[in-house]
Amino acid sequence: MAHGINCKLRTVLHKQYAEILESYLTESFFRVKHEDAYSELKDIKAGGPQGTLLGPVLYCTLVSDLPKLENSTVATFADDTAILTVGNSNEESTGKLQTAIIQI
Repeated sequence: MAHGINCKLRTVLHKQYAEILESYLTESFFRVKHEDAYSELKDIKAGGPQGTLLGPVLYCTLVSDLPKLENSTVATFADDTAILTVGNSNEESTGKLQTAIIQI
């Protein structure tokens, strides 16, 4: 998510604000605790911080320009997006879904 949202933020925000949010999204680390032992810190390479106040706002910003698709429904909820299609056969539904993916 970080790369896509950073590109979009640069187009809608002043440079300084976009840079602050980019830092927030890209300079994140995690580690695992097992009993009393901790792993070394690792970079988070995808996604954003979970459970934050900014998460829903950033997600809405990311998906705000998803196109309205003919023969398909794009459904978003929380941090998830689904593309729904209907057809008389698996092949027809799959074809409509592939067309929607290409359009997005």
